[in-house]
Amino acid sequence: FADRVYRHFYHDGVLTPGGATAIFDARAAEIDRAVVAESARWGDAKTATPLTRNHWLSEINNVRNNYLPGRPAIVLSQFRAQGWYPAFDPPVLGPRGGSVAPGGTATITAGTGTPADGILYFTTDGTDPRLPGGGVNPAAQTIASGTALPITASQVVRARTRSGTTWSALEDVAFYVTQDYS
Repeated sequence: FADRVYRHFYHDGVLTPGGATAIFDARAAEIDRAVVAESARWGDAKTATPLTRNHWLSEINNVRNNYLPGRPAIVLSQFRAQGWYPAFDPPVLGPRGGSVAPGGTATITAGTGTPADGILYFTTDGTDPRLPGGGVNPAAQTIASGTALPITASQVVRARTRSGTTWSALEDVAFYVTQDYS
């Protein structure tokens, strides 16, 4: 669950303010013209002042500007309060994947709220540093926060932080080493 929350609530995921706004705007555009007919049909059924398209546009802007920007942080704090999402974020890789020059590096840093006893684990073979059941994958390596990881071949880097028995969500980033095909 935490892995999916991290995937969708961070790094341009669909539940970030930008991602949610894009989905909301697309749906609002789909029904924009239908609102005119619906406001004529139902707009004055339960109110003394008829509801019009202008009311619709005002509500769209209210959701876009006041609700969506802050909602992800509220939901994330609710998940943390329920114990469904760890109190600390996963390690962060910079750059965040994509093309890397041969011999390039990615820096792994501890995520926000990482406890002092947090250990950063990573793999470069595409496996998860955490085994099912919570153990440490034998292929996982430890790394100090702020350390540069050499990217010598195209690979998927997966990283987590472990504090006691609590694991962070999964940071999952693909790097592609650029090739000279001349």
